Amino acid sequence: MKAFNRVNPHGIRIFFTELLDGSTHIRTLKNHIIVNHPIDRLRQSFYYWSITGMFIQDAFDYLTPDEREFIKTGITVDGWNRIFKSTDGVEK
Repeated sequence: MKAFNRVNPHGIRIFFTELLDGSTHIRTLKNHIIVNHPIDRLRQSFYYWSITGMFIQDAFDYLTPDEREFIKTGITVDGWNRIFKSTDGVEK
């Protein structure tokens, strides 16, 4: 099983761990997601984004916007929904 961890350009430590089925577990100290992509592809994309300055949507063009957002900010979809939850019952 392969694994690596890096600090992204925004100062967030991201941990990548290969799973037995070939998918990759990505986590921060507080949250995690699983993506159906090989860890070596993620490692290469992380390099292009964080070292060469490639735009994240180009470096990780195979990930969903939500998966890219997690790698960038460490915040999951549920986390964003909690942050921007409307208090008056009407979504804005």
